[in-house]
Amino acid sequence: MWADLARLLGPGELADLFSSPATPPPDWEPVFELAGRQMIWPGTAARRGLG
Repeated sequence: MWADLARLLGPGELADLFSSPATPPPDWEPVFELAGRQMIWPGTAARRGLG
C-alpha cells in the first residue's frame, strides 16, 4: 500500500494523511503536523433568522 502511494505521488511530493488511521512506515517522515478542529453546522440558521 505505501509503495503504491509513493509511486503514485512521485519523488518529492506530499500525501495528506490527516484522516487516515494508518501509521506510515518508519522511513516516512512528517513534513508538518497541524492540530485541527471539527466544525459542525446544526442546520438551525433559518430558525435564528440567519438564512
